[in-house]
Amino acid sequence: MAIALDADTAKVASGGGSPVTWTHTCTGSSLVLLVSVTYRGSGLSVSAVTYNGVGLTRIATDGPTSPAIQGDLWYLVNPATGANTVSVTFAGGTPTRVVAHSISFTGVDQATPIGTAAHANGSSTTPSATVSSAAGELVVDALCWNSNVATASVGAGQTQLDNDTTSAGSQETGEANSDEAGAASVTMSWTLSGSTGWSLIAVPLKPAAAAVSARPRGILQPPISAWRSDPKFA
Repeated sequence: MAIALDADTAKVASGGGSPVTWTHTCTGSSLVLLVSVTYRGSGLSVSAVTYNGVGLTRIATDGPTSPAIQGDLWYLVNPATGANTVSVTFAGGTPTRVVAHSISFTGVDQATPIGTAAHANGSSTTPSATVSSAAGELVVDALCWNSNVATASVGAGQTQLDNDTTSAGSQETGEANSDEAGAASVTMSWTLSGSTGWSLIAVPLKPAAAAVSARPRGILQPPISAWRSDPKFA
């Protein structure tokens, strides 16, 4: 069963507030919901992410040493369908800037939905992270960067899902997501228009097994003893 994008919803908050909330609508079957969060402020962390009141599991968190921005990626297997609230709660203070995306996919294995994540951070114009994957999987990434210095362009072979920044001013924050077909090794990369702090998290999603249809029964052959008693075979 092929993995496919279900829905992608953005929340951009220029300052203040915890929790940060928005509405995301899931449809389809064999669903997994990813929530990526980029936030700005010293000493902060994401303490909880929920969807329809159900807690998500953190995949990874990473951020550059400077500036004080951080990126998180969380997931939930079998999220409720319909329009429901995503809520992100912070600990250690209140973020000055937040960019977040909720992205749901169909066709994902419900027992083992994700593989091993890879993440990296730095200060340059070339964010990248390499993840082990496999054919049939889909690699999804989450980039965070200091957006008052640079804009981000998606790497070759990747499909950009979103690319959002907080409004103009100092201490701005950007977040973008993309996906790419799985392979033994997949490098997710972006190009920034100027050298600045960034972090990148990438994770492979595993496909649900294809449904096995019942094989039609063939025509039953009579036993050999029946052939021998038939005058045609005498």
